[in-house]
Order: sequence, then structure tokens, then C-alpha cells
Amino acid sequence: MKLTVIIFIFLIVQVVSKRRYTTPSPFGSLRFHLVKCEPSEIGLDKFYFQNYSCYAKALSRDLSVFNVYFMFKENIYKVWVKGHLEYKYGTIYRPVISLPIVELCLIFDTITENKNLLILEIYKVINTIVPNLVHSCPYKKNEVLAAYNKTFPVEIMSSVFWQGHYKLKFSMHLNNPEWHTLNVTAIVSSVSPIKESFG
Repeated sequence: MKLTVIIFIFLIVQVVSKRRYTTPSPFGSLRFHLVKCEPSEIGLDKFYFQNYSCYAKALSRDLSVFNVYFMFKENIYKVWVKGHLEYKYGTIYRPVISLPIVELCLIFDTITENKNLLILEIYKVINTIVPNLVHSCPYKKNEVLAAYNKTFPVEIMSSVFWQGHYKLKFSMHLNNPEWHTLNVTAIVSSVSPIKESFG
């Protein structure tokens, strides 16, 4: 299961962590078209304050950023997540990578001690985007998770993803795997040196 999680995170990072260059390079770039967060009824009732924020905006033709803000109403002792990545074929998005529900706290508890270079690189990317997101549970009452006008400036390695549009969808489950508290959807376009269709 941990290997599945590592591969999933690695592939997502490949999509969302590329830097734009003005000269040809083996690296891709990313543009956000949509970032949407939809708390469930139990999410707003028990976990998130109503003043949450979650959106993407274009700053120019070639640059877009996203903003996320959440404050917790109570301590979060366990976090589960599941989701999938879709690629756009024509007018239809089709799943290309799926992640079954996993407990993030078990991974976050030891991530900073991990000697695996890939895991450390993923940690660096996530921590650059949303500081203090990756830490041992619990997440404390009134703790804020925020990212303002963020892009993905961290260069990882050569692009392995095809050019095109992608949709990332995942759900969060807090303190109980049965408590579905939040849906997150992101739509991005990738400019990649790999011009063929995905797959």
C-alpha cells in the first residue's frame, strides 16, 4: 500500500511541479484552470469554519496561481484520503491513476526521517506550497492551512507526463474513514516536451 501511495504522489508531483522556461528544455510547465473545494455537511458542521477559501486565478496568459485557506474547528487525529487523476481525451476525462483510501498520518509521522530521496523531494515540494501541511498528527484546533498565490516553482526532473489537460479529484476523511468531509477538484493543463496523448 505504501508503494502505491508513493507512486501516486510521485506522478501527481510530476504534473504539478514543473517550471516554465523561455527556452526549450526537457521540463514541462503547468497552468491552473480550476481549483474547487466542496466541504460536506459534516465537514462544515464539525471540522471547517465557513470562511474557507479555495480557488485558482489567472495572472497572465502564461501564469496562474491558486489560493487555499482552511481553519480547523477541532483537533484532527486521523486523516484519510482517496482520489484519482484523469486525462482529457477529446472532450472526455478518463481516469489514468487511482488511489484507494489511505491514512496520511501514518505516512506523515515518519516522512521527515525518511532516507528515500524521492520521498524527501516530495516533502520539499509540498512544504514549499503549503508550509506546515506535512507534520505528525494531530492537526490542532484553530490550526490554519493556507496557500496564497501559489504556483509550483520546484523543479524535480524531466517531464514524464504528456501534454494535455488533467483533472485531479480527491476526498478527505477526518477522524473517521466514514466521515467524508471534503471534495477537492483541480483542472490543469500541462505543456510538456512529450506531445503524444497520454497512454
